[in-house]
Amino acid sequence: MKRTIFLIASILACFVSGAQNMYDAANFCQNTYYGTARSMGVGNAMTAIGGELGSVEINPAGSAVANYGQIALTPGLTISSVSASYSPVGDTQSGPPYRTGRTKFSMPNLGAMLTFDTHNNSGIKSFSFSFTSNTTNSFLNCSEAFGGNRYTSRLAENAASATYFGYGEDVLSKYGSFTSTDIPWDILTSYQGGLFSSYGSIPGSCGYVGNSEALSEGESYHYVPAELNQNLIRNTFGTKRDLVLNFAVNVNDFLFIGANLGLPVATYSFSELYSETPVNPEKFPITFLDKTGTATADTYYTGATSDYYYSARLSGVYGKFGVIVLPLKNLRIGAAIQTPTSFNVSESWSYAASSSYANSIFNDSEVSPEGTFSYRLISPLLANFGIAYTFAQKGFVSLDYEIADYSSMKFMAAGGGRNYTPELNEINRGIKEAMQPSHFVRFGAEFKPVPMIALRGGVNLITTPERGYSDKTWAYSLGIGYSSPGSFFVDLAARLTEYPASAYGAYYDYDNYDQSGNLVNKASPIIVCNRKLWDVALTLGWRF
Repeated sequence: MKRTIFLIASILACFVSGAQNMYDAANFCQNTYYGTARSMGVGNAMTAIGGELGSVEINPAGSAVANYGQIALTPGLTISSVSASYSPVGDTQSGPPYRTGRTKFSMPNLGAMLTFDTHNNSGIKSFSFSFTSNTTNSFLNCSEAFGGNRYTSRLAENAASATYFGYGEDVLSKYGSFTSTDIPWDILTSYQGGLFSSYGSIPGSCGYVGNSEALSEGESYHYVPAELNQNLIRNTFGTKRDLVLNFAVNVNDFLFIGANLGLPVATYSFSELYSETPVNPEKFPITFLDKTGTATADTYYTGATSDYYYSARLSGVYGKFGVIVLPLKNLRIGAAIQTPTSFNVSESWSYAASSSYANSIFNDSEVSPEGTFSYRLISPLLANFGIAYTFAQKGFVSLDYEIADYSSMKFMAAGGGRNYTPELNEINRGIKEAMQPSHFVRFGAEFKPVPMIALRGGVNLITTPERGYSDKTWAYSLGIGYSSPGSFFVDLAARLTEYPASAYGAYYDYDNYDQSGNLVNKASPIIVCNRKLWDVALTLGWRF
C-alpha cells in the first residue's frame, strides 16, 4: 500500500506541477459570508429578512424590503489562530500543539442602496438599485509545527522518488530540465540545491541518497543515522470578494423580487517552508566525490531547507435571482438561486532549496523558474431558502438553508467555450468521485429591548464537500446595534468560526531502513491542525 500511495502521489506531482487541486478549488467556490455587522451578528440568516446591505449578497430580493436608501461602511479585523501538532511517524506520538496567530485588517462590506417610491397604490410600489462589495471568504491560515525525527527525512524521500522513477543525473543537473522535461520541480530543485546526490563507484549508477542519510557498508541500503529537528511552516493569505450590482422591486408589499450580477475577485497565496537540522551533525558524515568518483572531501551535513510558493488571481461572473414572500403579516419566506460562477484563474509557482555543511564550500542552493498556468473553474449551482418570523418592532428569528453540489465543479481550458483537455477531463472525473453536496444551515435572532438598541446572535453549520467524511464547521456570532432617531446607525459584531481538524504529510511516504538494514517503513511526519478564525466588524451607516 505504501508503494502504491507513493506512486500515485508522485504521478500527481508530475502531472499538476503547481496547479490548484480540487480541495483548493472547493475553497475558492465556497461562500463564507461576511456582510455588515448586523447580518454577521445574526449569523447571516438573511434569506427571508432582507432590508439591509448585508442581505443583498444572500438574497437579491432583500434590497426591495427597505423603504429607504442607505449607505454603509464596514471595517473589520480577521484573526487566525491555528494549533498544530507534529507526529514524526504518521498519526501516532503527536507532540504538544504549537499555536500560531495572525491578524489582518479587512473591509467585510461596503455599499449603497437607492430606493425609489413609484407612489402606486398597487402593483410595483417601489424599486431599488444597490451596489455592494462583500467579502465571501478569507483564506488566512498560518501554522507552524516542529519535532524530532530519527526515522525519515524529506531529503531521503526526494532521493527515493528520483531513484524509483529512474531520473538520470545528467537531466537532474540541468537547469533547462525545469521546462524541457516532466520531472517534478521539487525534485529538480532539491537535487540542484544539494539535498540529495548519487552514489556508487560510477556516480548515478546505483541511485540516489539523501544527504541527510548514511550509506551502509557495501552501499546496499541507506538510512537516517540519528535524530533530525524538522520544522514546517505553512502560510495562506488572501480574500475572495464579490462586487454585486443589484436590482429589486416591491410588488404590493407582498412579493419582493431581485436580481444580482456578481463579479467575484480573489487573491490567494500559499507558502510551505520546510527545514531540518541534525541534533548532532557529527553523526551525519558525508563524502563528496568528483565526476570520476574520487573522494574530494569529508564533511558533515548541518541542515537543509525546501520551500514552495504558489499564488493565484481569480475573477469571475455569475447571476443570482431571489424572492421574498409575506404570506402572513409576521411570516416571511425567501429563496434564491445562483448560477455557476465562471472563474478565470491565473496562477504561478516556484520552488527553492538549500543545503549546508560543516565545510561551507559545499553549501548549495537553487531557485526554480516561475511556472505559470491559466485555466477556467466552474463553481457549483447554489440555492438557498429561508423562513423568518418577525415580532412587530421587537425583532425576529430566522432560519436559512443553503446547498451546493461540489461534485459538479469543473476545470476547463482557458479561453471561451467549454474547452477540455484529456488531463482536465481526468481531474473532473476525480472531482465527481471525491466531492459531494455541502449543506449550510444558518440560524439567527434579533431582539430590541428598546427601539434604539438591538441585540443579536447567530449559529452556522457547514458540512464538508469531501465525499466519505462527516466533518462540520461551526460558527457562532454575537452583535449589538444602535439606531439614532435620525439617519445614523452603528452595529458591532463578532464571530468565531471553528474548523474541523485537518491533517497533512510533511512529505510522501517512502521505503526506509534502520541502521541494521531492516525495512521499517515508518510513515512520513503528519501535522494535525486545529484552526479557529475570529472576525470582528463595525458598521457605520446612514439612511436617507
